[in-house]
Amino acid sequence: MRRAILLRSIVRVLGGDVVVHDAAYMWSRHRLVVPYGAVVFVAAVLFAPIAGIDDWPTRMVIGFAIVAVAVIATSDYRVLASTDAGLTLLTA
Repeated sequence: MRRAILLRSIVRVLGGDVVVHDAAYMWSRHRLVVPYGAVVFVAAVLFAPIAGIDDWPTRMVIGFAIVAVAVIATSDYRVLASTDAGLTLLTA
């Protein structure tokens, strides 16, 4: 199911006349994602009382949620497709 959706998406981006033989979905994280996530977590926990959140467990959960968003924002997504014209790299 997911593979069929990926192949249809590639055909939609490259045009209807392209024949896609195979495709690979790839992703990578930025090399500084761990320090970036740590800084974001500390900032979220420290600034939560400004928003009126004084309960420590709630502050921790909010910190982890914001770190999840920050880590996703540092991801690079690519699709490598094998077509009749050769290899095509699509970047998101």
